Amino acid sequence: MYELLYSSIAKPDLAGEDILDILKTSQEFNLKYNITGCLLYFDKEFIQILEGDEQSVKNLFSKIKKDIRHTNVNLLLENGKTERVFKNWSMAFNGLSIEDMNNIDRVLLVNNFITFSELDYKSTKASKLFFSMAKEPFKKLLKI
Repeated sequence: MYELLYSSIAKPDLAGEDILDILKTSQEFNLKYNITGCLLYFDKEFIQILEGDEQSVKNLFSKIKKDIRHTNVNLLLENGKTERVFKNWSMAFNGLSIEDMNNIDRVLLVNNFITFSELDYKSTKASKLFFSMAKEPFKKLLKI
């Protein structure tokens, strides 16, 4: 089992339809190649963690780097591991805007996410970094 974590910046004109297309394409591809993971999008930034067979994940990342809908693709971490963290997610996705956050019980959302991210029984360096980075938008919005 192999995992890879990267971040990137969305093109300024990226629309909601583009994000839905990314999600749909990702889910179909990932199901076909047995890749799981999670994609977060906030304030024109993506953070994604992928897990699966090493060659499949590396092939996917090569395609991701060429995608014109984002720039500054930055490989943050890659490593082997024994089991999946996102075993039931062909591609979980969470796209948050400030407007979305205004309609959500912020404290509950942050506390639940932090609780999930603190699970140590399956944590790896990449998943810990992913969850750490994913907390930042919540901290900024809540000013914690």
